[in-house]
Amino acid sequence: MVAEAVFLTVRANLLFVLVLGDHKDRPYFGRDKQPEIVGANGLNCMIWFFTWLMAVEFIGLSALPAAVRLFRPLQDRGFLFAKPLGLLLVAYLAWLLGTFGIIRFYQSSITVIVIALGLGCWLVWGRETVQALSRLRKVVVASELLFLLGFALAAWIRAHNPEISGTEKPMDFAILNALYRTSSFPAEDPWMSGFSISYYYFGYLLIATLAKLSGVPAAVGYNLGVAVVFAMTLAGSFSLAFNLLSRLLPQWRVSSRLLGSLVAPLMVGVMGNLEGGLEILAARGIGDASFWKWIGVKGLEAAAQPTGWLPTAFWWWWRASRVIPTIKPDGIDEFPYFSFLLGDLHPHYTALPWTLLAVAVSLSALLGRKSVVGGAVEKLGIDWLQMVIPALALGFLLAGNSWDFPTYTFLFWACSMIPLSKLDWSRELLVRRFTTLFFISSLSVLLYGPFFLGFSSQTKGIALSTDKTPLPSMLILFGPFLFVAAAFLLWRLMAARGIGRIEWWDGSLAVVGVLLVLSSPLLGATSLIGGLLLLALGAIGRLLNFRLFAHKGDDVAAELFILVLVGLGLLLILGPEFVFLVDLFGTRMNTVFKFHYQAWLLLALGSSVAVVWMASALRPRGVNWLVTLVATLLVAVGLVYPLAATPAKIQESHSPATLDGAAFYRDIRPDDYAAIQWLSRTAVGRPVVLEATGGEYSEYARVSTFSGLPSVLGWAGHEVQWRGQGEEPQRRTRDIDAIYSKADRTTMLALLKQYHVRYVYVGTLEAEKYGQGVYNRFEGALDPVYRQGKVVIYRVPDTVVASGSAAGGG
Repeated sequence: MVAEAVFLTVRANLLFVLVLGDHKDRPYFGRDKQPEIVGANGLNCMIWFFTWLMAVEFIGLSALPAAVRLFRPLQDRGFLFAKPLGLLLVAYLAWLLGTFGIIRFYQSSITVIVIALGLGCWLVWGRETVQALSRLRKVVVASELLFLLGFALAAWIRAHNPEISGTEKPMDFAILNALYRTSSFPAEDPWMSGFSISYYYFGYLLIATLAKLSGVPAAVGYNLGVAVVFAMTLAGSFSLAFNLLSRLLPQWRVSSRLLGSLVAPLMVGVMGNLEGGLEILAARGIGDASFWKWIGVKGLEAAAQPTGWLPTAFWWWWRASRVIPTIKPDGIDEFPYFSFLLGDLHPHYTALPWTLLAVAVSLSALLGRKSVVGGAVEKLGIDWLQMVIPALALGFLLAGNSWDFPTYTFLFWACSMIPLSKLDWSRELLVRRFTTLFFISSLSVLLYGPFFLGFSSQTKGIALSTDKTPLPSMLILFGPFLFVAAAFLLWRLMAARGIGRIEWWDGSLAVVGVLLVLSSPLLGATSLIGGLLLLALGAIGRLLNFRLFAHKGDDVAAELFILVLVGLGLLLILGPEFVFLVDLFGTRMNTVFKFHYQAWLLLALGSSVAVVWMASALRPRGVNWLVTLVATLLVAVGLVYPLAATPAKIQESHSPATLDGAAFYRDIRPDDYAAIQWLSRTAVGRPVVLEATGGEYSEYARVSTFSGLPSVLGWAGHEVQWRGQGEEPQRRTRDIDAIYSKADRTTMLALLKQYHVRYVYVGTLEAEKYGQGVYNRFEGALDPVYRQGKVVIYRVPDTVVASGSAAGGG
């Protein structure tokens, strides 16, 4: 049976290569070119969708034995985490080997890595995998169906809202396209030639790896990348909830636990905050001016003449991500469904499946280290896989979304070190465990060492927060989670009563916590969150009372994990109320944004499991019904956002249904679209292109963004944010202006040589900025290689371009 599985894995990958990897027709198989998009009709969208899905499934199949081995303590053996784990392994190996020049970042190389990974995993752990999954057929089928449904629905929504335009999408696509086009690492910055990317780009690399492997064009891979991240987020939260409920409610049938686990993806990935419900009140004209001033959401007020149940204003759905009015310049507070609907392939969003992977690794460490059953202690030994994979997963967060790394490293340490019995206080055991964790954490940094070469940051230190989040804003953002957390914490504190001796500090924390929560209408959001955090600490302390561990039948590890998730989530909310990381904006905007995003995930996970557990076990029954009813109503209000915002966002799109995110540009600037497509197909390697530079969040940098080729300078402000200094972007801005309008021919050629420019692009934006005379400026000095409509592309002669890899070819 194992041999058959290995054979099927190899045969599937070889068939995948034969179908999608034609050397002659697909030059990106072995060269640095973009595949030509032959059309954006429905048939092509279906082909792209299924080839992408095949790539995801093949990678997941290849890494499945490693996941089953790693997640032995979990009920589902980590089946749904095989996909993000496999993609991480494949992309990491391609990146590492490409960094040291051992391979090229080609489709063929990635395919070989997938086959080698599959062969190695199935030969070593294949028998264990087949035996484990044969007992979990219902779980496997339900899990896979959830992933497929989530991916199909997400792809459909993206196809009806496909444009890579507005907000951060051009930046995201520029980096994705640059990684897609590169053949070696470190990849060159698409918006500042000659420099490597100084941004946590590993999430883009994972999507680029999938796009290259599947043969899907980068503009299509962008939208499918947004969709697959959403699907894997739903799947990962579902898996975690199922494993926790299997510990907490073992008396339930498997089908009941699977059904209850659906609450997690609903609360983590689908539900919005409560702002959607307020939109209905405003649309109906409910509430006076003082009420809406107290709510504090900018632009949200009662309609003077109600016409329906939902707002009709353009981009009304945007307000849900800008709830906090006290943060300057902008109180960003996204949540996963908003990020998905917006469609920015930004690091905080793309990291979601791998943050869930880090949570799963932490849960496995807790459950596998020691599980208490009737007072007996079961120990599972730690092998190399249990050290390397956690290090790889945690280290990815450094290179994929650095803000996540401290949070999930802390979670992993807590789950590995927190005492579950008196034996855990053994000095020898503590030293050994600390040494292992120190090795894993050090390895998580060392594994990604090459990423930090040339990397710089805009962080300037830590400062005290001078503003606070208003209580209405906090309730809008996290209301459902805070209610469930409060009910759950009080329940567990009351349930612990009578079991063992009550420690004075447990009771003190609980009393002070309740008083702070009750005082929050007067003291504000800080009092509410601080009080709940004290309740969480008190509940953890009561659970860690050693007499509890002698209480037969209690699965303290799963309950402890929920408490840690809730406590850590509350801490992430409370921290930015007092301190923040100083950046170029000079406020706590980014700190709140990043930490609240993490808090949403942790609180949603903990709350989703807690509410199902309470619905089953909370007594008396009247309290059970009340808590369940209120929680259901709050979640229902949260679901107003996706149900209302999704059709509104789709209606704002003016493109026909397609997965090609660049197709819209063909309609608004057809000459530029055709020229960029020609340049993308014609250019070999990564030659530098000169184009006009302009303001942030504009059409400027469109050549580098849509071709994947590096430009002398794209959005200068973003380069300053990435690197923390603006001297180089300022100098390049002056030089670009000189080349297009001011410099004499000798100076112009010298500047082109200085920046290793191979192509000079003159199109509609250049003419708008520098005047119509720009079309004649380069005649006689450079070789025109493309003319169509309002676009001319000049090739800089070899005698001018300095030698070196940056010069590229043509």
